[in-house]
Order: sequence, then structure tokens, then C-alpha cells
Amino acid sequence: MAGKNSKTRHTIQTQLRPSLPTASSEPATPEDVASEQANPDITALKLELLASLRKNIADIFKRELQETLGDTLFALKQDLQAVRTQFVNDKAASDATVSGLKGIVGEMEHALT
Repeated sequence: MAGKNSKTRHTIQTQLRPSLPTASSEPATPEDVASEQANPDITALKLELLASLRKNIADIFKRELQETLGDTLFALKQDLQAVRTQFVNDKAASDATVSGLKGIVGEMEHALT
């Protein structure tokens, strides 16, 4: 009988990649700390610019929506006013017709009695 040959065994080897350094694993260099401490005005300026940009963008969106929706709302308002006017005219015509019919019915009742 032949013995098992160790050369033919299937083995799985994992290959590990070196991990990427993370911000927490790297110690801060003295130059980084010094630059962060030396530039609080730059950080404040960045925050102020971001706040200003956010406000400007919000104002632009608001103005654009008002212009776009304003035209649409104005057209809808005109359409509703036209419908209201038509409704008032139709109601007046219906009231006149009903009054005329009541007069005719009244005359017919008087003639039949």
C-alpha cells in the first residue's frame, strides 16, 4: 500500500493584505496639531462661509419656487374667478327661469279653479 503523499494535499492559504492606516491609528504629527491650532480663524471663516452659502441657496430656492408657483397660482386664481362668475350667472339665469315657471304654474292654477 502506498502512503499518503503530503505534496498532493489541498491546503487553503489566506493572504492577508496589510491594513490601511486609519486616522485613529496614526499619531498626529506636531505640524498637524500646530496648523490646526494656528488656524482657528480659517475654521471660523469656513463655518461662516458655509452658513452664508446655505442661506443664499435657501433664498434662491425660495425665490424660484415663488416665481414658478406664483405664476401657476395666479392662473389658478383667475380660473377659479371665471368659474365663480359663471356660477353666479348660471344661478341668476336658473332663478329667473324658476320664477317664470312659478308664474306660469300660478296662472294655470288660477285658470283651472
